Amino acid sequence: MRKPSLIVSRFFLLILLIGSTAVYSQPVSNGSAGALTVSGTQIVNTYGQVSNIITNSIGVYGSGFSPVVGDKVLLIQMTGANTGKWQWVEVTGGGDPFMVSYSTNLSAFSTAYGGIIQAILVPQYTSLTIPAGATLTAAPWNGTTGGILTFMVKNNFTILPGGKCDVSGLG
Repeated sequence: MRKPSLIVSRFFLLILLIGSTAVYSQPVSNGSAGALTVSGTQIVNTYGQVSNIITNSIGVYGSGFSPVVGDKVLLIQMTGANTGKWQWVEVTGGGDPFMVSYSTNLSAFSTAYGGIIQAILVPQYTSLTIPAGATLTAAPWNGTTGGILTFMVKNNFTILPGGKCDVSGLG
Protein backbone atom coordinates (compact mmCIF):
# COMPACT_ATOMS: atom_id res chain seq x y z
CA MET A 1 0.00 0.00 0.00
CA ARG A 2 1.39 3.42 -0.99
CA LYS A 3 1.92 5.94 1.82
CA PRO A 4 0.32 9.35 1.23
CA SER A 5 2.65 12.33 0.83
CA LEU A 6 2.43 15.45 2.94
CA ILE A 7 1.37 18.51 0.96
CA VAL A 8 1.14 22.00 2.41
CA SER A 9 -0.19 24.59 -0.03
CA ARG A 10 0.56 28.34 0.00
CA PHE A 11 2.44 28.36 3.27
CA PHE A 12 5.92 28.79 4.66
CA LEU A 13 7.54 26.63 7.29
CA LEU A 14 9.60 27.77 10.24
CA ILE A 15 11.29 25.30 12.54
CA LEU A 16 12.90 26.74 15.65
CA LEU A 17 15.25 24.79 17.86
CA ILE A 18 15.23 26.70 21.10
CA GLY A 19 14.30 24.13 23.71
CA SER A 20 11.56 22.66 21.54
CA THR A 21 10.50 22.38 17.93
CA ALA A 22 7.73 24.62 16.68
CA VAL A 23 6.21 24.95 13.22
CA TYR A 24 4.44 28.12 12.10
CA SER A 25 2.74 28.88 8.79
CA GLN A 26 0.97 31.72 7.00
CA PRO A 27 0.62 32.76 3.34
CA VAL A 28 3.43 35.23 2.53
CA SER A 29 5.86 33.84 -0.10
CA ASN A 30 6.44 35.67 -3.39
CA GLY A 31 8.18 32.66 -4.99
CA SER A 32 11.29 34.66 -5.97
CA ALA A 33 13.66 31.68 -5.48
CA GLY A 34 11.70 29.52 -7.96
CA ALA A 35 11.07 25.80 -7.46
CA LEU A 36 13.32 23.51 -5.43
CA THR A 37 13.61 19.74 -5.33
CA VAL A 38 15.96 18.84 -2.50
CA SER A 39 18.75 16.37 -3.24
CA GLY A 40 20.89 14.69 -0.62
CA THR A 41 21.13 16.71 2.59
CA GLN A 42 20.62 20.38 1.88
CA ILE A 43 20.83 23.64 3.86
CA VAL A 44 18.84 26.47 2.23
CA ASN A 45 19.43 29.33 4.67
CA THR A 46 22.21 31.91 4.93
CA TYR A 47 22.95 33.09 8.46
CA GLY A 48 24.48 36.27 9.85
CA GLN A 49 25.08 37.72 13.31
CA VAL A 50 23.63 41.18 13.85
CA SER A 51 26.37 43.57 15.01
CA ASN A 52 24.18 46.63 15.63
CA ILE A 53 20.68 48.00 15.19
CA ILE A 54 19.67 51.60 14.53
CA THR A 55 15.83 51.94 14.49
CA ASN A 56 15.17 50.11 11.18
CA SER A 57 18.69 49.27 9.98
CA ILE A 58 21.06 46.51 11.01
CA GLY A 59 24.71 45.66 10.55
CA VAL A 60 25.38 41.96 9.94
CA TYR A 61 28.47 39.74 10.13
CA GLY A 62 28.26 36.61 8.04
CA SER A 63 29.86 35.08 5.02
CA GLY A 64 27.43 35.14 2.11
CA PHE A 65 24.75 37.14 3.93
CA SER A 66 23.80 39.65 1.22
CA PRO A 67 20.04 40.22 0.96
CA VAL A 68 18.58 42.44 -1.76
CA VAL A 69 15.50 44.66 -1.78
CA GLY A 70 12.37 42.50 -1.45
CA ASP A 71 14.08 39.61 0.36
CA LYS A 72 12.62 38.31 3.62
CA VAL A 73 14.82 37.99 6.69
CA LEU A 74 14.02 36.35 10.01
CA LEU A 75 15.51 38.20 12.98
CA ILE A 76 15.66 36.32 16.27
CA GLN A 77 17.06 37.40 19.63
CA MET A 78 19.11 34.37 20.71
CA THR A 79 20.49 35.73 24.03
CA GLY A 80 20.17 38.90 26.11
CA ALA A 81 17.12 41.10 26.63
CA ASN A 82 13.98 39.73 24.96
CA THR A 83 15.53 36.30 24.28
CA GLY A 84 13.25 34.38 21.94
CA LYS A 85 11.74 37.45 20.28
CA TRP A 86 11.54 36.97 16.52
CA GLN A 87 10.24 39.01 13.62
CA TRP A 88 9.93 38.72 9.85
CA VAL A 89 11.26 41.78 8.04
CA GLU A 90 11.42 42.74 4.39
CA VAL A 91 14.58 44.33 3.01
CA THR A 92 13.84 47.85 1.73
CA GLY A 93 17.34 49.13 1.00
CA GLY A 94 21.03 48.84 1.57
CA GLY A 95 24.20 50.88 1.64
CA ASP A 96 27.33 49.58 3.23
CA PRO A 97 27.50 45.86 2.30
CA PHE A 98 26.82 44.95 5.92
CA MET A 99 24.00 47.44 6.59
CA VAL A 100 20.47 46.59 5.52
CA SER A 101 17.36 48.68 6.07
CA TYR A 102 13.94 47.23 6.82
CA SER A 103 10.35 48.38 6.74
CA THR A 104 9.91 47.73 10.47
CA ASN A 105 11.11 49.44 13.65
CA LEU A 106 13.55 47.01 15.26
CA SER A 107 14.02 48.74 18.63
CA ALA A 108 12.80 45.69 20.61
CA PHE A 109 15.99 43.82 19.63
CA SER A 110 19.26 44.47 21.47
CA THR A 111 22.92 43.57 21.11
CA ALA A 112 23.71 45.30 24.44
CA TYR A 113 25.40 43.33 27.24
CA GLY A 114 26.37 40.47 24.94
CA GLY A 115 22.94 40.02 23.37
CA ILE A 116 23.10 37.84 20.25
CA ILE A 117 20.68 38.38 17.38
CA GLN A 118 20.84 36.34 14.24
CA ALA A 119 19.55 37.33 10.82
CA ILE A 120 18.51 34.50 8.52
CA LEU A 121 17.92 35.00 4.81
CA VAL A 122 14.61 33.26 4.02
CA PRO A 123 14.31 31.67 0.56
CA GLN A 124 10.87 32.11 -1.04
CA TYR A 125 10.02 29.18 -3.30
CA THR A 126 7.19 28.72 -5.79
CA SER A 127 7.17 25.03 -4.81
CA LEU A 128 9.33 22.77 -2.67
CA THR A 129 9.63 18.99 -2.91
CA ILE A 130 11.59 16.69 -0.63
CA PRO A 131 11.82 13.28 -2.36
CA ALA A 132 12.67 9.92 -0.80
CA GLY A 133 16.20 9.89 0.62
CA ALA A 134 16.53 13.69 0.70
CA THR A 135 16.78 15.85 3.84
CA LEU A 136 16.21 19.56 4.28
CA THR A 137 18.15 20.78 7.33
CA ALA A 138 19.78 23.75 9.08
CA ALA A 139 23.36 24.70 9.83
CA PRO A 140 24.24 23.69 13.41
CA TRP A 141 24.08 26.35 16.14
CA ASN A 142 27.64 27.60 16.64
CA GLY A 143 27.02 30.00 19.53
CA THR A 144 26.03 32.94 17.30
CA THR A 145 24.14 31.57 14.27
CA GLY A 146 22.46 28.44 12.95
CA GLY A 147 20.05 25.94 14.47
CA ILE A 148 17.05 27.30 12.56
CA LEU A 149 15.49 26.15 9.30
CA THR A 150 13.14 28.64 7.67
CA PHE A 151 11.69 29.04 4.20
CA MET A 152 8.51 30.17 2.45
CA VAL A 153 6.55 28.35 -0.24
CA LYS A 154 3.99 30.06 -2.48
CA ASN A 155 2.27 26.98 -3.87
CA ASN A 156 2.96 23.34 -2.95
CA PHE A 157 5.31 22.03 -0.28
CA THR A 158 5.56 18.26 -0.66
CA ILE A 159 7.42 15.74 1.50
CA LEU A 160 7.36 12.34 -0.20
CA PRO A 161 7.65 9.09 1.81
CA GLY A 162 11.29 8.74 2.87
CA GLY A 163 12.01 12.48 2.55
CA LYS A 164 12.36 14.66 5.61
CA CYS A 165 12.95 18.04 7.26
CA ASP A 166 15.35 17.22 10.08
CA VAL A 167 17.02 19.64 12.46
CA SER A 168 17.62 17.13 15.27
CA GLY A 169 20.55 18.04 17.52
CA LEU A 170 21.34 21.28 15.66
CA GLY A 171 19.92 23.81 18.14
